[in-house]
Amino acid sequence: MFSRKSDFSGRLLFDRKSFIEIIEKFKTAGFSDIVIVIPNEYKAFKKKTFTVEEFVNLNYNFLAQILIAKNNDNETIKILFINNSNFEASFNDTSFPSISSESSKFFVYTNDPVRLPGLIDFIKSLLRESSLRGPILSKIQNYLLFIAYFYIGIVGFAILNPTVKNLINNQIGLFSTLFIFCLLYIFSLNIKPGGLYINKFEHPFVSFTKRIFSCDFKNNPIINSLISIIKFVLAGLFLQIIWGLLGEWIMNTIKFLLKIN
Repeated sequence: MFSRKSDFSGRLLFDRKSFIEIIEKFKTAGFSDIVIVIPNEYKAFKKKTFTVEEFVNLNYNFLAQILIAKNNDNETIKILFINNSNFEASFNDTSFPSISSESSKFFVYTNDPVRLPGLIDFIKSLLRESSLRGPILSKIQNYLLFIAYFYIGIVGFAILNPTVKNLINNQIGLFSTLFIFCLLYIFSLNIKPGGLYINKFEHPFVSFTKRIFSCDFKNNPIINSLISIIKFVLAGLFLQIIWGLLGEWIMNTIKFLLKIN
C-alpha cells in the first residue's frame, strides 16, 4: 500500500460545470467508480453517499464534501472540497474522518509506488485547470490576506505602545486608510471563499447578511471575519503587554548573546 495526502489551495473555485469536467477527466483516466460523501452533520439528508448524478441533482451547496474515485486496479483518489474552513464536520470516511479548521486536501492510494507521483501530478493539474479562480491569483490573495491580518495585529500592538502609537498619530490618514482597506479586503475574501458550489446563489454578502438578521450565526463568513479580526487585535495587545513586561530583559539578553559571539 502506497498513499499520500496533500493540501491544495482552498481559494480554488469550482462550479457545476467545472465539477462535471473533473468527473469526465476522472472517467477518461479510468476512474469510473465515483461517489460523493457529505458530512454527517446534514441531518436533513437521510443518506450521506451519493452518485455523481444524485449529487448534482440535489442542487445544494454543502460546506464540505469528499469526491471519491476508484479504478479497476484498486487505486483510489479522494478530494476534500471545503467551502468554509471554520466548518466542523465528520465524515463516514477513513481518510477524512473529521475536519476542524482544515484546508482542502486530496488523498491518493495505489499498490504501485511508480504510479503514485504521476497520480499526484494528475490531481494537481486537474484542480488547477478546472478552477474558475487561477492558482496564481489564489496565492496572491492568500499572501495579501496574511499581510492584512498582520497589519491588524500591528494596530492592536500600537494601542498600548507609545512609540508605535505616536508614529501612527503622525501619519493618521495613511494608517487609517490602510486599516480600512485591510478590513474590507478581509471581508471581501472571506465572503467569496473557494470550494465547490453546485448551485448558483445570490451575492454572498447579501446571503450572509440575511443569515445574520435571521439569527443564523453558525458558519457565517461575516461573523468569522469579525472574530478573526478581533483575535488579531487581541494578539497585538497581548504582545504589547508581554513586551512591556519583558521587553527590556529580552533586549539585554540579545545584547549579551551578541557580545559573547
